[in-house]
Amino acid sequence: MPLIPLFTKAELQAAFTQILPPGPAAAAATDWWGMFAAEVDADGRFLYNHDPTSPTLRPNNALAVAGPPVSPAQQETRERQFWGGMSIEERRELLLRFSTFHMRLVGLLTEELFQRMRLAEGLSPESAERGRAQMRRIVTAIQAG
Repeated sequence: MPLIPLFTKAELQAAFTQILPPGPAAAAATDWWGMFAAEVDADGRFLYNHDPTSPTLRPNNALAVAGPPVSPAQQETRERQFWGGMSIEERRELLLRFSTFHMRLVGLLTEELFQRMRLAEGLSPESAERGRAQMRRIVTAIQAG
């Protein structure tokens, strides 16, 4: 499997600041980088070895269990209930892993990163857009705490 360049440490830190204050985001990004970024490309991007059998990073892997169709207001309420109220430490623990959550969080930064994460995950444009919309609701819910 070829290694796929995903994001730089600075991009990871910027993604983490969406749900952590700047200091803890920088520390978490440094810790994450030390644990997972064994290989980087010439541009300093984390090289991802896509494993199609990985239960945490497979195409169309949902961030949360989906149920019957609900209204946008109901979706926001569900995200607030599930993700809201997380402490800084709980957020940090969530970030010190590697999963679809990270790819979707980084994908919120720029359109280029969104497309890079979409392609790395092997997602259709429609599926990736659903994931982006959900991640935006999650970030809003976490920020509202």
